[in-house]
Amino acid sequence: GLCPPADLARLRAHLEAVGLPTDPRVIRPGGFEPAAMLAAMGRDKKVAAGRMRFVLARGIGAALISDEVPAEVLRDVLDNGTD
Repeated sequence: GLCPPADLARLRAHLEAVGLPTDPRVIRPGGFEPAAMLAAMGRDKKVAAGRMRFVLARGIGAALISDEVPAEVLRDVLDNGTD
């Protein structure tokens, strides 16, 4: 909800045009277990004081760093993709 829908559509079209995936569920052939992905993310270098930090888009060329992504939102994206 931070990024305007038109910017998201533009980015998705660009990534698809160059052959990159736009759905986290296709990162690994055959899929992945969201719990395993969350565990791996918990070991990322951006974790600070036990909280995952994310670089989030506000629009094309505008980003912010946040550790306030609700766990249920993250789990929903990993379970169901971004649509």
